[in-house]
Amino acid sequence: DLFWALRGGAGGNFGVNTSLKFGLVRIPRPKITVYGFRFSGRDDIVAAWSAFDRLMLEAPPELSGFTGVTNVRQLGGDNSASSGFTVGYPLMTIDGCYQGSSDQARELLAPVFAAAKPADYILGEFDYWSAQIDWLAVAPMPKHGLAEAARYTKEPLPADVLDQLVERVLAA
Repeated sequence: DLFWALRGGAGGNFGVNTSLKFGLVRIPRPKITVYGFRFSGRDDIVAAWSAFDRLMLEAPPELSGFTGVTNVRQLGGDNSASSGFTVGYPLMTIDGCYQGSSDQARELLAPVFAAAKPADYILGEFDYWSAQIDWLAVAPMPKHGLAEAARYTKEPLPADVLDQLVERVLAA
């Protein structure tokens, strides 16, 4: 609602913002944990997405994350997996950060690892600004992708709904 109010509402209206206040928050520690998982194959995507969806409903505010599903390989990008991993399509990524240690993050994210084996992943501690610039800057989703970047539900999405979303990405 605030987004639309700042834009002036609906229709041909426009908004005039005369001032905005930002509150700075002290970073609790100089390093944060960054994580990124890639899941491929419909069953693993639905299982991991469902686990992540349930996790984020109860997650502490120090844990943030977002998902993306695509069936399109990034042009000009490195689409290869790390050594020992295989990545296929469709592909789902789960990326985010945790304001705490990598051990604590691994423990919080354990339900996602238990639901499905990632095709590839990274989980490590980085200094705050390097993490923001190098790891957490969101690249544009490719055409025919799907991303969830905000929490709009108060309960987990059913697995069959997630499966339908993956099916729509595959059909695009």
